[in-house]
Amino acid sequence: MLTLLVSCVDRFAPPSSTFQFGYLVVDGFLINGTDSTIIRLSRTQTLTNVPSDVRELNAVVQIEEENGAIYTLKDNQNGSYSIAPLNLSFSKNYRLKIKTSDTKEYLSDFVPVRKSPPLDNVSWVKEDDGIRIFINTRDPENSGRYYFWTYEETWKYKAKSFSIYKYEGGAVVPRERSDELYFCWKTSGSNKLSIFSTGPLSSDVVSQYNLLSVPYTSRKLYFEYSIKVNQHVLTQEAYQYWVATIKNSENMGSLYAPIPSRVIGNIYSVSNPNEPVIGYFSASSIESNRVSLTRDDVPAPATYDPDGYENCGDSFVPVGSESTLSAVLIVDKRYDIVTQKLQGYIVSNRDCIDCREKGGTTTRPPYWN
Repeated sequence: MLTLLVSCVDRFAPPSSTFQFGYLVVDGFLINGTDSTIIRLSRTQTLTNVPSDVRELNAVVQIEEENGAIYTLKDNQNGSYSIAPLNLSFSKNYRLKIKTSDTKEYLSDFVPVRKSPPLDNVSWVKEDDGIRIFINTRDPENSGRYYFWTYEETWKYKAKSFSIYKYEGGAVVPRERSDELYFCWKTSGSNKLSIFSTGPLSSDVVSQYNLLSVPYTSRKLYFEYSIKVNQHVLTQEAYQYWVATIKNSENMGSLYAPIPSRVIGNIYSVSNPNEPVIGYFSASSIESNRVSLTRDDVPAPATYDPDGYENCGDSFVPVGSESTLSAVLIVDKRYDIVTQKLQGYIVSNRDCIDCREKGGTTTRPPYWN
């Protein structure tokens, strides 16, 4: 029987994909009132064609009011385009207009500006293996119905060691407190789609929506952790688009899962309507809420996840070789135990001593404890 089973299994070589990489991807909301609008542009890629940079640079991105004003977004030179908070009319429709560096034009359908009710509460609870973040919101007018949440996590972390001195102007001088590199704060955006509809419910109430979980072993919980949740309201058409997108992404990987279908948004190419464009343009006011916690609020695990400094080590630069200090960071000075004469400097690589190398900032957030 084993021989028969083995003989029935053939090696499968998937056919070369005819799907072309390089389709435009549009990510972002038009936000009314309290926050900046940020639109990110990039290009699709396939498993066999991985360009070094998928960001769409040097485009012209505009917001057009139906029969009205035109707002041009600032090019941030990194694939994102932004504009300061706009005071838009809830009674008017708006669309997105994009002109890429190769002069191709893309338009979205005109969409209304939805009004988000207040985000009542963001809370967290302890579970066996971590914390779980929940959302509670309601609209007394029963007009929200289709919700989309994004979030920003911020956590405090540290470098391997303090850098007490620095090499500056040809001399070793004490590092000032304002130039300290040991503690950093890092902010990371949503890594999942979070949507919910109260359409089937008699009242427009969202109770204990499960947003995300953070395991106790995560370095995010080592010192302090804060999460800000932003609430948008969608049209029914936008909600259906994101439902289909989530189904496609969640069904991938199973042998018997439905074949992913093409999800069509409301953005299209002016010159070639058959060209796929990935994304959906929506407009909404935004409501936010934040919850924070400290290390003392949660159980301490037996071990934390690696912090990335496992391969870090110190080295020694003797007196007389100060010119080499420009390539490293100084941890401390070393003195002879008996004579107390300066022998040299304990140094380490910037990756180990400058916490900013891991993507954070030494600027303490204004909302931090």
